[in-house]
Amino acid sequence: MAVDFATTSVSTSVVTNTGQTLAFTTVAAPGSILVVRAVGATDAHTSIKFNGIDLTKIVGASSGGRSEIWVLATPPVGTYNVVSVCPSQQNGFIVSQLKGARTYGNVQRAFVFNGNNTVTLTGVNPGDLSLDVFNTGITSDFTVGANQTKDFDQDGSSVRAHGSYQSTTDGVMSWTNTLGSDSSELAAANFLALGALGMPTIF
Repeated sequence: MAVDFATTSVSTSVVTNTGQTLAFTTVAAPGSILVVRAVGATDAHTSIKFNGIDLTKIVGASSGGRSEIWVLATPPVGTYNVVSVCPSQQNGFIVSQLKGARTYGNVQRAFVFNGNNTVTLTGVNPGDLSLDVFNTGITSDFTVGANQTKDFDQDGSSVRAHGSYQSTTDGVMSWTNTLGSDSSELAAANFLALGALGMPTIF
């Protein structure tokens, strides 16, 4: 069974406060995993909960901006609040429900440096669903790789959040700065990706 979205992903805006609350509806699905891709100006989120249940942060990176990926396996079915707690600063998140996943892994992390206008991650589960989150202070637009679909694009004054997904054919996730400039703000960017491994098909 291939990994896919069980429902449509929903995102908050990027606003300045101590966290956000967003209603999200899950459905009954085999191999269900709730994934939250979160961003902040500098500091880490201290918790993210769904229906009062703690999600687990599997990766986080700070380099100017902050990006994180949180997960909850087999979330309860229904409409409940996703509640994030973050130090008072600009923050936001996108929440997705995956189905057909038996595990997640191959979490990748990269940083963008001056003069390197394309960031690429390899080794993210070829053939399965991959999601990423990219946070930078730069004001220019970024384009996603050829096989990716952008699903998170929220701007604040100090947080500019981007995210995408793909059913990977080559295990590569990439973003390119469309201006092609050697901006110092690119040094403060970070990029995270998660691959979800599908359940075996039973005949």
